Amino acid sequence: MKTHSEMTTLLLASLLLLTINGCVVDKQYKGSLENRDIAQAQLALGAAYLDREQLSQAEFHLQRALTELPEMAEAEYALALIEMRRENYLNAETHFIAALQKVDSYPDARNGYGVLLCKQGRLEEAQLMFQQAIADPTNSSPELAIKNIEICKIIE
Repeated sequence: MKTHSEMTTLLLASLLLLTINGCVVDKQYKGSLENRDIAQAQLALGAAYLDREQLSQAEFHLQRALTELPEMAEAEYALALIEMRRENYLNAETHFIAALQKVDSYPDARNGYGVLLCKQGRLEEAQLMFQQAIADPTNSSPELAIKNIEICKIIE
């Protein structure tokens, strides 16, 4: 049987694999075309640095994306992942909540938030986030949240 640390690493690894591959999402934002293009480019750079574990560089570009387009939920989500890697869970939670306030139908953010809650031992809240991610009709990979439910139950 895997240890708590191994399980959380597995949760996070599967979450990040899905996230980095689908980080840049084409949304209808209110900003000017130029701002949207700059924000998307900054988001792509931030995701690439995050994928390479260059967290400071990733954070820099993601913050610039938010400066250009404050409603960009994907940048908030990626910042939450950075804070999780740094084990700064309070800041991670703030970014997950911000992402979900910007885009309610965001299953990756719900799943990620569920992972954070599970890591903190907030298992009922985690289960709720995973269930909401699974039920979201826009979720292209509900199996990830289903696995996270199972792993989170083992951690109990």
